[in-house]
Amino acid sequence: MISVQQQQWQPAHAFTQAIRHAERYGTPSITPFAKALSAHMQGEGLLGKATHLVVDRVVKHDLKNLY
Repeated sequence: MISVQQQQWQPAHAFTQAIRHAERYGTPSITPFAKALSAHMQGEGLLGKATHLVVDRVVKHDLKNLY
């Protein structure tokens, strides 16, 4: 049988710094995944616009060369 005589908790340094930063400056707002995905699929934002350009060119190329 094992019995615990002493327990010590030591959090990771980065974790404690993150907690202190959040307490001091507040937590940043994070865009919900569904909203970010919707914006991306509609071609909004930098990544969405770049994706639409690439997809449009690929589709045009495929239509021209595959069918």
